[in-house]
Amino acid sequence: MPDVIDNVFGPGGVLAREKPDYQPRKGQIELARMIHRMVELGCGSLLAEAPCGSGKSFAALVPLIVTARHRRENKKEGCPTASAFLTKTIALQEQIVHKDLPFLHRVLAGTYPFTYGLLKGKNNYVCRRKVSYPEEGSAKVAPEVMAWARSTRTGDRSEYRGELDSATWEHLSTPSEDCWNIGCPYHESCYATEARDCALSSDIVVANYHVAFGKDGSGLLRYQHIVCDEAHELAHVARDLLGWSASRFAVYRLARLMLELDGDQEPLDQNGDYVETIPTAAQVRKEADGFFFGLLPHIEEESKDTVRVRRAGMIRPDRLCASLKTVREACSHYLEKIDGGLMDDVDRLTLWRTRQLEEGCASVVSRLNAARDANKDGWVFWLEKKQGRDGKAQVSVEGRPFVVAPYLRQIMFGRHLTVCMSATLRSVDGFGFVRRELGTPESAAEMVVESPFNLASQGVLVIPPYVPIPPKFARGGSDAEIAARS
Repeated sequence: MPDVIDNVFGPGGVLAREKPDYQPRKGQIELARMIHRMVELGCGSLLAEAPCGSGKSFAALVPLIVTARHRRENKKEGCPTASAFLTKTIALQEQIVHKDLPFLHRVLAGTYPFTYGLLKGKNNYVCRRKVSYPEEGSAKVAPEVMAWARSTRTGDRSEYRGELDSATWEHLSTPSEDCWNIGCPYHESCYATEARDCALSSDIVVANYHVAFGKDGSGLLRYQHIVCDEAHELAHVARDLLGWSASRFAVYRLARLMLELDGDQEPLDQNGDYVETIPTAAQVRKEADGFFFGLLPHIEEESKDTVRVRRAGMIRPDRLCASLKTVREACSHYLEKIDGGLMDDVDRLTLWRTRQLEEGCASVVSRLNAARDANKDGWVFWLEKKQGRDGKAQVSVEGRPFVVAPYLRQIMFGRHLTVCMSATLRSVDGFGFVRRELGTPESAAEMVVESPFNLASQGVLVIPPYVPIPPKFARGGSDAEIAARS
C-alpha cells in the first residue's frame, strides 16, 4: 500500500499530476522518507549530502507539512509544535516562501492543512517612528520612497519595487540594538513585531540562521523540528553568532544613550546620591577616540587590514573600560532605586534606555578585557581596519570562538529533531569533519543522495573569453611577492 511519501513523490502522485514534466527521483524520495520517519518518531539527527537539483527542499518540507495537523492536535502543554526551515540568506528564504511553499500549499493543503511564515530581522522593516518623526538627514530620502514608507501595508523592504540603497534605508529602518521596543509609541503597531508574531504562529517558520538562533540560541527553543539548509555554513554562522565586535561607533552609541537620558546635563543626573564621579558623554567619546585611534599603529606596522592579538597587554583599554564601568554602575544604582520603589513615574523609554546603557557598557568592557588578556581558551582575537562612516580609518576589536561544537550540541542536537543538509557536507573522511565541527551525536544518521543528473553527458564546461585578472596578480612581481599580498 503506498505511503504518504509515495502519494506525493511517486509515479502518479501529487507532484506528477501537478507538474507535467515531473519525474520521480529516487534520492529525493529516500531523503523524504527518512525525514518523515524521524518526524513521526519525534527525535533523531540526520546529516544528508544532496547535490543541487536533487530536490532536497521539497524532500524536507513535505514531511513537515503532512504531519503539521497531527502535531497541532496532539500538542502537549509547554511543548513546541512548529518546525523551522533555516537558510543562510534572505534570498534563499524568499525563494522557499514565495515559490516552493505556495506551490505545496496549493496542492497539499486541502488534504494536509498547514500554515507557514517568513521570519526576518527588524532592520528589514520600515520603522514607523522614523517615518513619523523624520531624523536629521532623512530629507535626502526621495519623496516617492518616503510616500511608500508611510503607506506600505507590510513595511517589508522587499515590498518596494524600486532600488533602495543602504544609505536611504538607514533613514527608514532601525536595527535591533537601536529599537526602542516597549518604549516606542508605535510598539503596538510595529511592522517588524507584527511580522514576527505572524511568522511564529505558523506551523513552518522559514528564517535565516542569525534571526532564528537569537542572541544566545534561545530562539530555537520555540521549534520542535529544525531543518538546516546549506548546513556546511552552520559552524561559520555559529562563530559569528557567538563572536563579537567592539568599535568606536559602539561606544559612541552608548554616549548617545547617555545624552538621550539626560539631555546636555551630566549623565544620569538623577543619581545625586551616587558617590562616584560619572563621566560625561563627551568624556566617554574622547576615551573611545583615544583608544581606538591608538590601535592604528598596530595595523600600519604590519601593512595589513587585520592583525592578530597574540599576547596579553598588546592592547590597553583600561581608561576607556574604567569610564564605562562607572557609567554601568551608575545605571545599576538607578535601576536598583526603581526596583526598590524609591523612584516613581519613570517612563518606559527612560527605563529601556537605562537598561540598554547598562548592558551595553558591561558588554564592551567584557569584550575589551577579554581581548586585552588574550587567553580565553578556544577563542581568537584580532584588530580589523575598516572605512568608517565618517570617512576615517577605523579599527575594531574582534573576537570569535573557533570551536563551536559544544554550543551547537547544546542548543540543537538532543533538544530537537535536527536535519542538516547541503550539497557539500563530506570531506576526505566522509562526514567526520562536519560531525566534529557541529558536535553531532554519535547516533546521528548519515545519507548521501544520488544526483539525478548524468554529469558526464549533461555537464557543460564554459570558459569566458575574458576574465579580469585579480589585483594581487595584476601588479606583477615574483611568486613570493604575490604570495605576500595574498
